[in-house]
Amino acid sequence: MDKEETVAADSPEAVTLVQKGRDYDRVRKKYDESKPVMEAMALLAKQMERPVSENLSMIRLNLKTQDGMSEDEARRAIAMEDREATLSEKESETAEQDRREKERQAQIAAFANKYPKLDAKEIPKEVWTQFNDGTPLIDAYEKYQSQKQISEKDRRISEMEAELSALKKNAENSTKSASSMKSAGNGAVERDAFLEGFGS
Repeated sequence: MDKEETVAADSPEAVTLVQKGRDYDRVRKKYDESKPVMEAMALLAKQMERPVSENLSMIRLNLKTQDGMSEDEARRAIAMEDREATLSEKESETAEQDRREKERQAQIAAFANKYPKLDAKEIPKEVWTQFNDGTPLIDAYEKYQSQKQISEKDRRISEMEAELSALKKNAENSTKSASSMKSAGNGAVERDAFLEGFGS
Protein backbone atom coordinates (compact mmCIF):
# COMPACT_ATOMS: atom_id res chain seq x y z
CA MET A 1 0.00 0.00 0.00
CA ASP A 2 1.24 3.52 -0.77
CA LYS A 3 2.25 5.65 2.18
CA GLU A 4 0.20 8.72 2.98
CA GLU A 5 1.79 12.10 2.24
CA THR A 6 0.90 15.59 3.36
CA VAL A 7 1.11 18.45 0.86
CA ALA A 8 0.97 22.16 1.72
CA ALA A 9 -2.26 23.72 0.47
CA ASP A 10 -0.45 26.56 -1.30
CA SER A 11 2.08 24.37 -3.10
CA PRO A 12 1.98 23.86 -6.89
CA GLU A 13 1.66 20.13 -6.27
CA ALA A 14 -1.60 20.74 -4.38
CA VAL A 15 -3.15 22.37 -7.45
CA THR A 16 -2.27 19.33 -9.57
CA LEU A 17 -3.65 16.96 -6.96
CA VAL A 18 -6.92 18.91 -6.73
CA GLN A 19 -7.31 18.72 -10.50
CA LYS A 20 -6.70 14.97 -10.40
CA GLY A 21 -9.19 14.65 -7.55
CA ARG A 22 -11.88 16.38 -9.61
CA ASP A 23 -11.50 13.66 -12.22
CA TYR A 24 -11.41 10.78 -9.70
CA ASP A 25 -15.08 9.69 -9.86
CA ARG A 26 -15.09 9.43 -13.67
CA VAL A 27 -11.78 7.52 -13.75
CA ARG A 28 -12.87 5.25 -10.88
CA LYS A 29 -16.14 4.39 -12.67
CA LYS A 30 -14.25 3.45 -15.85
CA TYR A 31 -11.78 1.39 -13.82
CA ASP A 32 -14.57 -0.47 -12.00
CA GLU A 33 -16.28 -1.23 -15.32
CA SER A 34 -13.02 -2.47 -16.89
CA LYS A 35 -11.74 -4.45 -13.93
CA PRO A 36 -13.51 -7.76 -14.73
CA VAL A 37 -12.28 -7.58 -18.34
CA MET A 38 -8.72 -6.83 -17.24
CA GLU A 39 -8.79 -9.72 -14.77
CA ALA A 40 -10.11 -12.09 -17.44
CA MET A 41 -7.43 -10.96 -19.92
CA ALA A 42 -4.72 -11.42 -17.29
CA LEU A 43 -5.98 -14.93 -16.53
CA LEU A 44 -6.10 -15.79 -20.25
CA ALA A 45 -2.57 -14.42 -20.74
CA LYS A 46 -1.35 -16.57 -17.86
CA GLN A 47 -3.03 -19.71 -19.20
CA MET A 48 -1.79 -19.14 -22.77
CA GLU A 49 1.64 -17.98 -21.59
CA ARG A 50 1.46 -14.92 -23.87
CA PRO A 51 1.33 -11.21 -23.09
CA VAL A 52 -2.09 -9.56 -22.87
CA SER A 53 -1.31 -7.40 -25.93
CA GLU A 54 -0.77 -10.50 -28.12
CA ASN A 55 -4.01 -12.05 -26.90
CA LEU A 56 -5.88 -8.84 -27.67
CA SER A 57 -4.44 -8.83 -31.19
CA MET A 58 -5.52 -12.44 -31.71
CA ILE A 59 -9.04 -11.76 -30.41
CA ARG A 60 -9.41 -8.73 -32.69
CA LEU A 61 -8.15 -10.72 -35.67
CA ASN A 62 -10.56 -13.60 -34.93
CA LEU A 63 -13.50 -11.22 -34.60
CA LYS A 64 -12.72 -9.64 -37.98
CA THR A 65 -12.33 -12.99 -39.74
CA GLN A 66 -15.58 -14.25 -38.19
CA ASP A 67 -17.30 -11.23 -39.77
CA GLY A 68 -16.20 -12.52 -43.16
CA MET A 69 -12.89 -10.72 -43.72
CA SER A 70 -9.82 -12.51 -44.94
CA GLU A 71 -6.90 -12.58 -42.53
CA ASP A 72 -5.02 -9.95 -44.62
CA GLU A 73 -8.06 -7.67 -44.73
CA ALA A 74 -8.51 -8.10 -40.99
CA ARG A 75 -4.87 -7.19 -40.32
CA ARG A 76 -5.18 -4.07 -42.51
CA ALA A 77 -8.42 -3.08 -40.76
CA ILE A 78 -6.79 -3.52 -37.34
CA ALA A 79 -3.77 -1.48 -38.44
CA MET A 80 -6.10 1.28 -39.65
CA GLU A 81 -8.06 1.21 -36.37
CA ASP A 82 -4.79 1.44 -34.44
CA ARG A 83 -3.68 4.45 -36.53
CA GLU A 84 -7.06 6.13 -35.99
CA ALA A 85 -6.84 5.46 -32.25
CA THR A 86 -3.34 6.97 -32.17
CA LEU A 87 -4.54 9.97 -34.16
CA SER A 88 -7.54 10.37 -31.87
CA GLU A 89 -5.27 10.19 -28.83
CA LYS A 90 -2.99 12.85 -30.32
CA GLU A 91 -6.02 15.03 -31.06
CA SER A 92 -7.15 14.63 -27.44
CA GLU A 93 -3.67 15.59 -26.24
CA THR A 94 -3.68 18.60 -28.56
CA ALA A 95 -7.13 19.62 -27.30
CA GLU A 96 -5.90 19.29 -23.71
CA GLN A 97 -2.82 21.38 -24.52
CA ASP A 98 -5.05 24.00 -26.16
CA ARG A 99 -7.29 24.05 -23.09
CA ARG A 100 -4.28 24.48 -20.80
CA GLU A 101 -2.88 27.24 -23.01
CA LYS A 102 -6.22 29.10 -22.98
CA GLU A 103 -6.36 28.76 -19.20
CA ARG A 104 -2.78 30.04 -19.00
CA GLN A 105 -3.58 33.04 -21.22
CA ALA A 106 -6.69 33.77 -19.14
CA GLN A 107 -4.56 33.79 -15.98
CA ILE A 108 -2.04 36.13 -17.61
CA ALA A 109 -4.89 38.44 -18.69
CA ALA A 110 -6.36 38.41 -15.16
CA PHE A 111 -2.92 39.22 -13.78
CA ALA A 112 -2.50 42.11 -16.25
CA ASN A 113 -5.90 43.48 -15.19
CA LYS A 114 -5.00 43.29 -11.51
CA TYR A 115 -1.48 44.71 -11.96
CA PRO A 116 -1.74 46.92 -15.08
CA LYS A 117 1.45 48.92 -14.35
CA LEU A 118 3.64 45.86 -13.85
CA ASP A 119 5.70 44.80 -16.86
CA ALA A 120 6.03 41.04 -17.42
CA LYS A 121 9.84 41.48 -17.34
CA GLU A 122 9.54 42.70 -13.73
CA ILE A 123 7.92 39.46 -12.60
CA PRO A 124 10.59 37.41 -10.81
CA LYS A 125 11.75 34.07 -12.20
CA GLU A 126 10.49 32.28 -9.07
CA VAL A 127 6.94 33.44 -9.83
CA TRP A 128 7.11 32.16 -13.42
CA THR A 129 8.49 28.83 -12.17
CA GLN A 130 5.58 28.41 -9.75
CA PHE A 131 3.14 29.45 -12.50
CA ASN A 132 4.61 26.87 -14.88
CA ASP A 133 4.31 24.26 -12.12
CA GLY A 134 0.55 24.89 -11.86
CA THR A 135 0.14 27.70 -9.32
CA PRO A 136 -2.18 30.47 -10.57
CA LEU A 137 -0.09 33.49 -11.61
CA ILE A 138 -1.78 35.97 -9.27
CA ASP A 139 -1.36 33.58 -6.32
CA ALA A 140 2.31 32.94 -7.15
CA TYR A 141 3.05 36.67 -7.45
CA GLU A 142 1.19 37.61 -4.25
CA LYS A 143 2.92 34.82 -2.33
CA TYR A 144 6.28 36.05 -3.64
CA GLN A 145 5.44 39.65 -2.64
CA SER A 146 4.32 38.51 0.81
CA GLN A 147 7.51 36.52 1.36
CA LYS A 148 9.56 39.48 0.12
CA GLN A 149 7.83 41.80 2.62
CA ILE A 150 8.40 39.32 5.44
CA SER A 151 12.09 39.03 4.49
CA GLU A 152 12.39 42.83 4.37
CA LYS A 153 10.76 43.15 7.81
CA ASP A 154 13.05 40.44 9.19
CA ARG A 155 16.06 42.29 7.73
CA ARG A 156 14.92 45.58 9.29
CA ILE A 157 14.32 43.92 12.65
CA SER A 158 17.82 42.42 12.53
CA GLU A 159 19.31 45.84 11.69
CA MET A 160 17.37 47.51 14.53
CA GLU A 161 18.43 44.80 16.96
CA ALA A 162 22.06 45.33 15.91
CA GLU A 163 21.70 49.12 16.35
CA LEU A 164 20.05 48.66 19.75
CA SER A 165 22.81 46.30 20.81
CA ALA A 166 25.44 48.83 19.69
CA LEU A 167 23.67 51.65 21.58
CA LYS A 168 23.52 49.54 24.74
CA LYS A 169 27.20 48.69 24.38
CA ASN A 170 28.07 52.36 23.87
CA ALA A 171 25.99 53.34 26.92
CA GLU A 172 27.72 50.68 29.02
CA ASN A 173 31.13 51.83 27.81
CA SER A 174 30.22 55.45 28.46
CA THR A 175 29.07 54.64 32.00
CA LYS A 176 32.22 52.64 32.69
CA SER A 177 34.39 55.42 31.29
CA ALA A 178 32.70 58.12 33.39
CA SER A 179 32.92 56.05 36.57
CA SER A 180 36.58 55.30 35.94
CA MET A 181 37.26 59.03 35.49
CA LYS A 182 35.52 59.78 38.80
CA SER A 183 37.46 57.10 40.57
CA ALA A 184 40.65 58.40 38.97
CA GLY A 185 39.86 61.88 40.28
CA ASN A 186 39.18 60.64 43.82
CA GLY A 187 42.55 59.01 44.18
CA ALA A 188 45.11 59.76 46.87
CA VAL A 189 46.11 63.18 45.60
CA GLU A 190 47.66 65.31 48.23
CA ARG A 191 45.74 68.48 48.92
CA ASP A 192 47.53 71.71 48.93
CA ALA A 193 46.58 73.68 52.06
CA PHE A 194 47.40 76.97 50.33
CA LEU A 195 45.01 76.26 47.45
CA GLU A 196 42.29 75.02 49.77
CA GLY A 197 42.45 78.34 51.57
CA PHE A 198 41.23 80.13 48.45
CA GLY A 199 38.00 78.18 48.48
CA SER A 200 37.06 79.18 52.01
